[in-house]
Amino acid sequence: MSAGIGPTILILERVHQDCSRILLECGYRVLNSWELEPDQLSQAYGDAQAIVIKSATQVNRQFLSAFSKLEFIARAGTGTDNIDLTAVQEAGIQLTTTPGMNAEATAEFAMAQILAEIKSLSMISASVGRGDFRRHKLYGEQVSLKRIGLAGIGEVGRRMIERLRSFGCEILLYDRPEKLQTLEQEFGLETTSDLNYLFRSCDVVSLHLRADSSNYAIINKRVLNAIQSKGFILLNTARASLIDEVALEEALKNGSIRRYICDHVDPEPDYEAANLSAKEWPRLLHSERVVFSPHVAALTDHTQVQIAVELANQVDRYICLAKKTAL
Repeated sequence: MSAGIGPTILILERVHQDCSRILLECGYRVLNSWELEPDQLSQAYGDAQAIVIKSATQVNRQFLSAFSKLEFIARAGTGTDNIDLTAVQEAGIQLTTTPGMNAEATAEFAMAQILAEIKSLSMISASVGRGDFRRHKLYGEQVSLKRIGLAGIGEVGRRMIERLRSFGCEILLYDRPEKLQTLEQEFGLETTSDLNYLFRSCDVVSLHLRADSSNYAIINKRVLNAIQSKGFILLNTARASLIDEVALEEALKNGSIRRYICDHVDPEPDYEAANLSAKEWPRLLHSERVVFSPHVAALTDHTQVQIAVELANQVDRYICLAKKTAL
């Protein structure tokens, strides 16, 4: 893909094709990194005025040094944990994200995972697949009887509240102390700023926290040791870096956690790989208590089209504004 003779836009991670389509229609030269040979990619780095990325591209000083004309980074999604913001600012590069646009899809994914685990759907499917129809061994549980904790009440957390309320379960909200009064007034739910209490008093905890230096490995051994519920479920559609992996492995081995469901690993693998080498596999990939998915919570057609259109518009607005400013 290339076409236009305008400024070069380099797309480094797969986004919906509408992003490329819009940029091409605007006359830009659009390059997809996965279609380029190494020498072509090196040339593209030198030509690119703007890049489009997601969560796997690590934007640091070394990465930025490969670019000579880069002015703008459009990042799909909300998180910036893969971006050295200081380095970007010092380089005079503008950065935008697409906040909130993946919240609906992510909340739906999280709810689906909670329901599937509490209702033992994978166990039931495996049993029938073996020809074992003894249904008296296939009891599930009721979601309405569960106490579910939500850690981080942003766009996704708010949508989770809506969905959980429809099942009639008890909900506990965790966030920073300064947010608790507002959350209590808005939702009329119990709140806490104590992670130990959240894990001690809930049957399920779903993580929706931002990943930054203040939250790195915040789910540590002390927090996991607070778990009291038999059959505790930990769901993470945020970032793997929120959890101390050594402490998590211990909690899985001793049975404190029945199931860890994670949509993200740290570091993220090559999402173009069809046969990832064993040394790149997530540490806990083969644990029978762990369910991994490759960062797909927000991968719905509707959401990805919305994000792609917004990314293209952000790039176009920036370059058009830059041209006007230069006049």
